[in-house]
Parts: sequence; C-alpha cells; structure tokens
Amino acid sequence: MNGGTYMKAVVLCGGRGERLMPMTDRRPAALLRLCGKEILLFTLEMLEKAGFEEAVLAVGYGSEQVERLLDEKYSGKIKLHMINTAGKSTVQAVRTAMCDETEILAVECNCICTHPLDEIIKVHLSHDTFCTALTYDTENKPAGIYIVKRELFDSLNPERPMDMTEDIIPEAVKSGEAVLLDGKGYYKRITTPEAFLDCQRHMLYNENMSQRLTENNFSGAAIGEPVYIGENVSVMSGSVIESGSVIDNNAVVKGGKVNGYVGIGSVVSERCDINSAVVCRGAVLDSGVKCGEYSVIGEKAHIASEAVIEKGVGIWSGKNVEKGARLYENVKRSSDSRLVIDENGECSLWGGEATAQKAMLFALCAASAAKKGGSIVTAYGSDESFLLKQALDCGICQAGVNVYSIGRAGISELSYAVNRFGGEFGILIGANISGHARLISAGGMLPDEKLLDRIGSIADDRAYRSVGLSQMGCVTDFSAVREIYVAELEKILPDRFKGVNVGIRTYDVKKATLADRLFHGRNDIDGERIIFNLSADGTRVSAYSEETGYVMWEKLVAMYAGVCFEKGLAVALPENFPSIADTAAEVHCGRLYRYENNADIAKDVAVSTHNMFAYDGLYLASAVTSYLSEQGITLQKALCDVPDAYTSSRFVGITMSRENKEKIFSELGCSAEGEITMGKTHAVIRPLRDKKGITVFAESVSCEQAAAFCEDITSRIKGIFR
Repeated sequence: MNGGTYMKAVVLCGGRGERLMPMTDRRPAALLRLCGKEILLFTLEMLEKAGFEEAVLAVGYGSEQVERLLDEKYSGKIKLHMINTAGKSTVQAVRTAMCDETEILAVECNCICTHPLDEIIKVHLSHDTFCTALTYDTENKPAGIYIVKRELFDSLNPERPMDMTEDIIPEAVKSGEAVLLDGKGYYKRITTPEAFLDCQRHMLYNENMSQRLTENNFSGAAIGEPVYIGENVSVMSGSVIESGSVIDNNAVVKGGKVNGYVGIGSVVSERCDINSAVVCRGAVLDSGVKCGEYSVIGEKAHIASEAVIEKGVGIWSGKNVEKGARLYENVKRSSDSRLVIDENGECSLWGGEATAQKAMLFALCAASAAKKGGSIVTAYGSDESFLLKQALDCGICQAGVNVYSIGRAGISELSYAVNRFGGEFGILIGANISGHARLISAGGMLPDEKLLDRIGSIADDRAYRSVGLSQMGCVTDFSAVREIYVAELEKILPDRFKGVNVGIRTYDVKKATLADRLFHGRNDIDGERIIFNLSADGTRVSAYSEETGYVMWEKLVAMYAGVCFEKGLAVALPENFPSIADTAAEVHCGRLYRYENNADIAKDVAVSTHNMFAYDGLYLASAVTSYLSEQGITLQKALCDVPDAYTSSRFVGITMSRENKEKIFSELGCSAEGEITMGKTHAVIRPLRDKKGITVFAESVSCEQAAAFCEDITSRIKGIFR
C-alpha cells in the first residue's frame, strides 16, 4: 500500500455485538446496514482508500453470512483472507489473525471513521513504540483502530481473554509502549441502537448518502429530506417519513410515521409510530403499533395491532407481541398469541414466521366459520409460499369446505375470483415476506365483522369443525380465472387508443407483462403520454402526465366514480375514502355506498364488477384510459372538476367507552358522527373494532395540512386524558 509498504490489515468482524441485540440476533454487527450498505463494506472501502492491498478478516459469529456477502457484493482490489476466531477476545483474535506478520493495522468492524489511515501509519513509523491508536475520547480512551507490533503481546498470557481498547492499549500508554493519536473528522463506534441511528443520521446529513433508489412518486406521502429509500420500496399515501430515516429494500410502509430504520422486506402498517427506533428485516408491524425511542424489533418478529413498545425495549427475532400489549421489558421468549385479523384483513398466523402447521390451523379456523359445503377461493402470493398454500387447502377441505384454487395471484385477481365464483371469501397466503395471510371478500372488501369475530373465537376455543372423509371438501383448479380476469380488462379497452399513450410501472414482473399485453399494442404513439404507477400489492395506482403532474389514487377513483354515476351505476367505497367521492355523487346525482367491513351493503353493489376500479389498480388504469380515449379528452380535462384530496391517519390508545366518546366529541366540537372541519381540512374520529383505541382520519388539499391536522387532533385527544 502507498508505495509498497509491507503492512497488512486485520478486520475484526466476528463479534456478536451483545449491546446491539436484538439487531444482531441473527447476524454479526459487521453486517448491519447503514444507508443501504453493510458496515463491513464501509471498512473495506476505508482500507482500499488508504492503499491497503491485503487484509485478514477475523470472523466468528455469522462467518457464513460474511463470506456470502463478500461473494455477492465485494469487488474491490484488496486481497482478502478469512480466519475463524470465534469465542476469542479481541486480543486473542488480533494475535491469531496476525499469523506471521510483525505488525498490522487492526480495525474493529463496528467503527465508522473518516480519519485518514495513512496518517496513522506515518505517526506510527515516527515513534519507536509497540502500538499507535486513534482516540476520540476526552479521557484518551482508544478507539477501535490501531497499529500493533507482535512484541506488544510477548508478556501476555495467551489463554487470558482481554480487550485491546479496554485493557491492553491503556496499560501500554501508561508504560510508554503505545502512542495515542487524536482523531480528526467523524467517528462513531456502533455498539448500541442509539449509536446506530446516530451514525445513520450523520451519513444522511453530512456524508451525502441520501438516495431514492425506487422510481416512484410516493404520491400522498410526506417524505422529509435527507432520507435513504432503497430498491422496490412502497410508501403509501398518508405515510410520513421523517428526515434522517432509512427505508431499506423491499420494505412496505402503509401509513403512519417513520423516524428511524425500517429493514429489508419489513412491513409497517397504517397508524404506526416509529420514534427513533429500529425495525429489522422481515418484521411485520400491524396497524397502530408504537415503537419508543431506541426500541428494536428483531428480524421476522410480529407486532400485533395497537401494541406499544416502550423506550429501549427489544423484541427478539421471530417473536410475537399480542394485540394491545404494552411492553416495558425485552421479549426474548414468547408463547403463541391469539389469532388476530387486523383492520386490513391481514392475519399473522399467530406471529413469528409462518409454517405449514400454522397455515393448516388457520385454514381450519376460517373454514369452520364458513358454511359447511360452501367454498373459499385461495391463492398464494410468492413461490416461497406454495407449500403454505397446500397446507391451507388441506385445512379448508378438512372442515368440509370446498377450495377454488387460482394458484399464484395478487389481491386484485383474488377479489375478482371471489366475485366471479361467489365464494364466501378469499384467502391469500404469503401476503408478505413473513408468509402471513390476508382475507378478502367480494368487491375487494373485508369479510363482515361477525365472520371475523367467529374465526377468532374458533381459534381461541380450538373449536374446529371436523367432518368425515366422505364430507371433506375438494380442491378445484380455477387457475384459468387469471385469463378470465385478463379478458375482463380487455373487454373495457378499445382496439386502439385515440389520443392516449400509456405506460405502466410496477415491480411485479407478471403485472408488467400483463400491462404490456394490454396497453402496448393499443397505444397512440402521438397521444398524451400518461404513466400509471401500481402500488406494491396492485390495489392502487397513481398517474403522471406533463400537464397534470402526479395524480393520486384517490383523485383517479373519484373521477371514475363520476363516470359510473353518469352511467347510472352505483359505487361502493370504504368509509374513510375522502369526501371528494361524495362531491362527485352530488354533482352527478349518483348512488354512493360507504362500507365498514362489508356491513349493511346491498350484495348487488358489493359484487358488481363495475366496482373493480376501487380495489384494482390495473383495472382503474384501464378504465381511465378507455374513458379518455372514448371521450377524446386529456387527463387534465377529465380531472378538472375533481378537487384535490390527501389523507393521513393516526392511532390513539384510548378505550372508546361511551363516556370517553362523549368527552372527546364535546371537547373537540365533533358532530354526532365524529366529524371535524376546519377550512378545507376534514377529519373523522372512528373507534377500532375492539374499542381498544381510536383512529383519526384526516383529509385536505395537501398532505402536509392533512398530517398536521391529524397530529393536532391526536395531541388534543391525549391532552384530555392527561
């Protein structure tokens, strides 16, 4: 390095990082990710920048993961060797990794440092000592970067476990055998979740690490800067991503507020509040979860709805937290929780990682709540969940209910199949990275509350229905429904578009192929260029054109609802859909139904295929495109009478008794329906199904105003009960 000097580097990357637990429950501290890159890769870049050509990696805990990372991601110039130092102290690890070298530069791989390494070498060569170490501490405590000669270890007992920075270097400084060098620039030793987040924020604010690798407008979401958003990320309308946060690859944020780190493939549901916390990869947070300052949700852990994780509490990997729990201590062990189906119809399969046994038990519960001899439509969401789907089908049949299997599909296809075949409801297994299930009813809605409660009661009491062999249900292959679904989309599209040139953006390869089949050959290449962006689950879509800019899903739905009203068709939309749909109904004298868990809605409205646009993003894109082509108008013209609407929501953990309801409505000046209006901003207060909390929904002409109004109402409600 630097003119061919002989020195090699030793990287200590085998530590478990006990104080970081449960962040390091399943991987070494060196493989934690900062702004999309593992700490080990930062360390190797630092060595390469200083001119090192060879390094020894002292691995231990998670050595196979380290090796895999290097094979997949490291393409630098340093020649790397690995030596296993599992169970050894830092002193023993350095001695072992030195091999035959007389002196080395050692870097403990939990440090992020900007001090030039070549300066450390120059200082070391100018002193006749056994050690030169960086220090950033006012008390001259050594940092985790130092140069050592073999002689430093000559008088030490090799069997005695000691720490380089805590024991050896301080003693060497006292005896004159070591020199401390005051470090320059930034330094952080990542030994706690707090230090991890501090380092993350430094990189975003000071090291130009802010990026957005997902090509998405994230319409309706409020995203502060700087942030890091990885690849294939979905941030849905109403979400608030605060500055200094990281949303890693394939993560989904469905709403609520995020301040901290959301790991690869994690799911953060509506009304969650992540307050300077860490959500590790594959974890699932159901609606209304609150994570306190420096709390950690371990890998593939599941936190059920409305749970509160207090400051500094860790939930170990694969563990689950019950609905509404409030935790002040770490969760390292957990028993099976109650079966909980949240406000979106998602079920965690008793928390933790999904298994075939859990899938079969869930199927028994769901099918036992359905009519004997009836039918349930099933699908699986990813190749990894195929075996879960087989277990699901077996459980349904065992309870005397038939299965209409449509194979691999998304929510849109499943909803269409339930409509088409008249199943009692549909189940998508493998709805997210943890293999959880999702229930859907006709019209893309949830099954009614009574059915959901019945499924939960059957699970609690283990009161599964048991039938004889002759009465078991059977599985019928209805995978052809996908082609019928495509035919339904093609039916609403003209042979050729007039004045419209459409593009569809999605990370779902199958959806992309289908979109190309539907639109490419029909496009008018000289027409208005409109780009539709499908959401991660395919249920929503936003649009962009040069004339309109970005157009949110809610506005597109309201516009097409007006088209339906003009044709004399009724429309059913969720209760919390913005009031712009009511405006459209008034203008066009249309029939608009509002639903909550499919309660009290006429069946003909719930199952009508014309309502597919409300829960199927691709159908909505097709319907809007067809309308523009048929009318010969631009998207701007079609939207001119539709007001803007942005939504936001928050959860408040207060029991909604009659007394509390009256107190809240009186103090806030709500209507009898829990509505509050201030200028162009409108809010609704709604209790949860189990009355263990309330949700505040707000809508306005800007996402900032909606979020601010939501926060204001939430604060005022909390103030009433202080």
